[in-house]
Amino acid sequence: MKAAPHRSAGKSRESKNPMTFARAREILAWTWSLSLLLVLIVLVQTAMGYYKTDWQIPWGWLSPLLFPILSMVFGAITARTSLAHETEVRSKQLFVITLILSALYIVALYIVVIFGAISPNGIEWLMAASTWFLIPFQVIVSISLSKFFVEELR
Repeated sequence: MKAAPHRSAGKSRESKNPMTFARAREILAWTWSLSLLLVLIVLVQTAMGYYKTDWQIPWGWLSPLLFPILSMVFGAITARTSLAHETEVRSKQLFVITLILSALYIVALYIVVIFGAISPNGIEWLMAASTWFLIPFQVIVSISLSKFFVEELR
């Protein structure tokens, strides 16, 4: 009697649960949904007078940094596709990179809002200064997301 060939744990787990495009879109949707809590936090801060009467401070910072990516992600996620969404992800590395970049970008936005409250220079200064690194970071995240969705739908 021959023994069954030994499979590595990673291989057998991968074949049992392949990463489908639908599952990848769902993971990205949940990741980006976490940013909606940030919108709620800024909304509550604004309503409670944290920014006094200057609503431009938080919304002039948050809107261009978050809403373009959110619209792209949720547009791509809700777009109807044929059976392509049931196929396995073509580039798992691109998906992982996109997921990590997305998570890091969202965390960076939270850090600015959270540390703005304790910044000696004030939240206005921190929000203005943070755009110098968040805008290039947003470009990288947008390219990664776009490439992932376009590559998977080709």
